[in-house]
Amino acid sequence: MANANKGELDVTIGGQHYRMVLTTNSMCEVEELLGRGWFDIAEEVNRWVVRRGSEAATINLPKVKISLVRALLWGCLRVYHEKLSLVDVGALMQQIAGDGQTSAVTLILETISRSMPSAEGDEENPPKPGQTASGTGLDSAAPGAASH
Repeated sequence: MANANKGELDVTIGGQHYRMVLTTNSMCEVEELLGRGWFDIAEEVNRWVVRRGSEAATINLPKVKISLVRALLWGCLRVYHEKLSLVDVGALMQQIAGDGQTSAVTLILETISRSMPSAEGDEENPPKPGQTASGTGLDSAAPGAASH
């Protein structure tokens, strides 16, 4: 069972169970794969989400690069499924689309949201004097994300 305190997300793709989480090491692996810094990647991912007032956020598909989706999905799966290759993850993306499940983009956004606290910090557990909020996460929860 996924540990919500560690930002983990359990999903079923094509009848197979997977656990997703984004860690410092998996972020570094995605950076190395793409030749880009994490904050540059996060900035691009933030452009995927459209917010309109109080309406639920939606995904801005014209801004989404499939190669980045595959790289991020691979990164989110690395901790528990390290033998999956990029080609394997691409096949999983096909299965996600074929199953009519939540999109790969939504799974990634949900995993990032769970794995990384908001930059504003945790209001229930504010930093102690002399500490700073440790958030480096994206500033939103995944649009349309379902618990798995």
